[in-house]
Amino acid sequence: MKSKPSIFISSTIFDFEDLRSALKHWLEEQEYEVLLSEANDFPVERSTDSYQACLNAIDRCDYFILFIGSRVGGVFDKNEEISIAREEYRRAYELSQKGKLKIISFVRKTVWNYRHSQKELEKFLIEEFRNRKELDETGIKKILNRPSDFATQAKKIISFIDEVARIEEMKKTSVDNKTDRPVSNWIHAFSTFKEITDCLKIEFAIDDNKKKKLIHLLEKEICENLTEILVWHEKEECVLEACYDGDIIRDKMQGDSKSSSSLNAKDLRSRFFNCWLFNCTCHKMSTRYISQSIDSGVFLKYNNNNGKYEQTRLSQTLWLLSREIHFLKNIMHDSGTNLTVKADELKAYGDRQVDIPNMELAPLLSVSDRRYNIVYLSKAIFRAINGNADFLEKFTPKPFSPFKDVEEQLKKESPDEYRVRTWLLS
Repeated sequence: MKSKPSIFISSTIFDFEDLRSALKHWLEEQEYEVLLSEANDFPVERSTDSYQACLNAIDRCDYFILFIGSRVGGVFDKNEEISIAREEYRRAYELSQKGKLKIISFVRKTVWNYRHSQKELEKFLIEEFRNRKELDETGIKKILNRPSDFATQAKKIISFIDEVARIEEMKKTSVDNKTDRPVSNWIHAFSTFKEITDCLKIEFAIDDNKKKKLIHLLEKEICENLTEILVWHEKEECVLEACYDGDIIRDKMQGDSKSSSSLNAKDLRSRFFNCWLFNCTCHKMSTRYISQSIDSGVFLKYNNNNGKYEQTRLSQTLWLLSREIHFLKNIMHDSGTNLTVKADELKAYGDRQVDIPNMELAPLLSVSDRRYNIVYLSKAIFRAINGNADFLEKFTPKPFSPFKDVEEQLKKESPDEYRVRTWLLS
């Protein structure tokens, strides 16, 4: 069973090369599988020629997107003078008649206008020929096939467009008998890439607004969460991050997690008390739209090589932010009372130095680290969804444990995701 709809893009490659690759990228972002004959991920059949491989690939697709430009392209049948693009279309049309595939056709607006001008000119010349007999049939053909930007192959291109529009079939149908009218014969004229994507958004029911709404709500949630962490300095009229307590204390600590440190009691008491005050606000923080952004998969990427979705740096950062907020709430829930108790104990020491086990500093350090991570993960995400991913790539969050020796031990004892996946599948 296919995991996503597949699309075959047919055209002459030379005059549509950039458009084909851009459209493939855009459609893959919309979670479609896209087959381009020149792409590395095209299903190559070593036992057959490249033309036949393209025709076989169409058989397994759900959609066939055709582009007609100013070139005929490679010849499939020399006797019939049929191009490979035209033969691909005919294969797709057979499948569309059986309800196995849907055709979406585009033609460059300049070519479309040229076709109409040629038909108008032909009509005029024939009338002149009939009425005045100043031109014979050979003279009319010379004028119709005159050199131009689309030049020598114009007649074949116009014939191809007429076939796609099912002109001859339309002529044979009566006004009253709608059931005899041909299907899959609508052609979209275009001059810009946006005109193509606008058409395909309607055809594939792609809702850009849904993603935009989610991003808007995600931005709003990030901003509201940060109002609970950041501090407004009224005098300086600037935002203060106020999330470096952990780094300041860690610089003054002695030894590792099993040691004790001599620290200023007054300074330490102030930091414990400030940390406790934060307990009142952190529970207001929300992960509703952060979680929705993760669950929606809009920031994942699809790997055509293995047929699986993969995390991007942005989706991974969203997941980390959600985890940090939940971790912070848990710390504050478990340690909130202890923070005030510790602050009261330190009051008796005044402005003196006090020896304190480093492990008793763990909640204070963890809260500070969580706040730091939330601030900078939020900043990285906000900038990335607004078009600047540089900060996202540069930022490294603080580790899970506030103590280096504990973190190193955790890394030794905890298997990474790759090892867990290998274990699960073995």
